[in-house]
Amino acid sequence: CINLYYMEENMRREIVLASHGHLAEGLLDTLTMILGELPHPTRALCLLPGESPDLLARELEHEVREHPETRFIILVDLFGASVFTSLCRLSPLDNAVIVAGMNVSLALAALTEEDAPSERSLSRWGMAGIRGCREALQAEANDRNDF
Repeated sequence: CINLYYMEENMRREIVLASHGHLAEGLLDTLTMILGELPHPTRALCLLPGESPDLLARELEHEVREHPETRFIILVDLFGASVFTSLCRLSPLDNAVIVAGMNVSLALAALTEEDAPSERSLSRWGMAGIRGCREALQAEANDRNDF
């Protein structure tokens, strides 16, 4: 799902968190705890046992097509899994950005970046949030030693 189209600055932004189970709802709760009122409309789409990921994708696709003035930033839990694969049908649409590997750093970037985030910039933010404890402590110690 590579869509490098950049959103115009005056487009409305909506964040969609999509996951297997209730992970997306938990992330939405976490974001609200951290930011308080969210700067852009944000919602969770949860694929529950017995539900069809294709139906979930078709419903969202209809909404994305009906609102070309809105940039939909769709963050998905797992690359290559059913939710991601189904939502990739939206990738040809200019107003949809789809990024897998959803985490708190990635979602915060999608909500707070002033400029319209692209898949590339969001992917960098998502990776920036992944660090081992030892790695982070060593980097902090190195920073202190540089002064």
